Amino acid sequence: MVETPIDCLGPNNERYTLVVEIGQPYQLQEMEWACSVKIRGLYERLPDVRGVDSLQALCQAASLVRSLLEGYIENGGKLVHV
Repeated sequence: MVETPIDCLGPNNERYTLVVEIGQPYQLQEMEWACSVKIRGLYERLPDVRGVDSLQALCQAASLVRSLLEGYIENGGKLVHV
């Protein structure tokens, strides 16, 4: 698993840390792989992201994280660069 902390400011300017986690790809079937995805502090439980191979599953997981963080920003949250 890989993880990275992200410092944030919520819509009410409360400061906290989210932790993005993407699990190692694992094979489900011959042409189906999956990765776990979590954004601790925002989305604790998400369905595993699937792809036809390990790279696609990993790329789909990263794309989901980006999309969810963009939604967080659109709803008034801010990502803080330290």
